Amino acid sequence: MKLMLIDDNEGDIFLFSEYFESSKERIDFSYLKDGQSALNYLLDPENQKAKHFPDVILLDINLPRKNGLEVLKQIKGDEALRKMPVIMFTTSSSPNDIEMSYDFHANSFVTKPVDANQYSYFLSRLEEYWFQIVSLT
Repeated sequence: MKLMLIDDNEGDIFLFSEYFESSKERIDFSYLKDGQSALNYLLDPENQKAKHFPDVILLDINLPRKNGLEVLKQIKGDEALRKMPVIMFTTSSSPNDIEMSYDFHANSFVTKPVDANQYSYFLSRLEEYWFQIVSLT
């Protein structure tokens, strides 16, 4: 299973990396640090042809070069990518950001946990739900 985090926060990248390195599940974790790099990777014809895609994406809204809502809109507007689950994972709790995320067909909207215990709980639930309970193609 493949999980991609699109986020420029070094702390979040570190916590995800540490968690999935010690996970019992075999999850291939990767990350990109800005919206434009994410789109370059996901829209690359060679990657699309080879289907080198993550099974699930966690996407921050506040990204350099292209924000997460723009990235989400392009992912969900692309025939090859639109079925890919995208979870908005952000510090924002703005009703406008939540509404726009769902308008652009996000699968979930999660406000980032504020402490280590909440973060660990979130990652374990994320892993359980998306990689043990849900059927992904």
